[in-house]
Amino acid sequence: MSTGIEAPSTTAGFIGFGDIGGPMAERLVRSRRDTVLWSRRPESLQQFDGLDFRRAASISELAASVDAVGVCVSRDDDVREVVAGDGGLVTGLRAGSVIAIHSTVAAATVIDLSRQAAERGILLLDAPISGARQGAVDGTLTIMAGGSSEAIDRARPMLEAYATTICQVGDVGAGQRAKLLNNTLLAANLYLADAALTLGEQLGLDRDACAQVLRSSSADSFALRILIDRFSVDQEFARHAAAIRKDNVRLFREMCAELGIAATDLERAAAEAHQVAEKYGRGRSAPPG
Repeated sequence: MSTGIEAPSTTAGFIGFGDIGGPMAERLVRSRRDTVLWSRRPESLQQFDGLDFRRAASISELAASVDAVGVCVSRDDDVREVVAGDGGLVTGLRAGSVIAIHSTVAAATVIDLSRQAAERGILLLDAPISGARQGAVDGTLTIMAGGSSEAIDRARPMLEAYATTICQVGDVGAGQRAKLLNNTLLAANLYLADAALTLGEQLGLDRDACAQVLRSSSADSFALRILIDRFSVDQEFARHAAAIRKDNVRLFREMCAELGIAATDLERAAAEAHQVAEKYGRGRSAPPG
């Protein structure tokens, strides 16, 4: 049962309880670690009713009570507000605490926030995630960690509540670059998987049977399974994915341009993925699993 905060010391906090952040936070609460949660919308915490956690009335209250905190809110502006806004984490955390940014945002955002945190002796870990909702539920997420070994070590007890793979890919900013590379490859694979199913129909193959063959053979992929298991049965999910894929490819293109990297076949294939998701979002029938 949640209670008001009475003691000034705890281990981990978490902010951001959406489709993936919610089960991540639940894993953290169920890990038997003393956990503090805060949400701008109190109703977001109803999903944890009956579990043993502490409910903070403000970010400042949470910050004063933890030495590690995971942030999984949606956009760059939201991340900036939570971390460095009025009453944000960097104004309330003790020196030596660590902030793990699990959101997918621009590398420049986490780099800037890392500098602000460092001015107060706070470590910031650029820690985007992969594995989707099911990975969060199962506690098997992958974390692409950008930051110091010290930051990873201090955050590890919290991270291991919901992740089984924690890879240090470089300094702060590298985690976001790795996540964009991952998402761009996924988008390219979505485009190619749909192209294969469409070509199969043009070759006179039964679409359902073709899908079953591909997903049980060497051509199987995570992207193919998303098309079959999610896009084909959930138009809202497909429409949401279309917006995400389009935004991710834009961020990837901007990142490459900033680094002087020319457009690649990967980027060109990925650029078509949002159209694939939009097609399924309009009700394009796809084969059952």
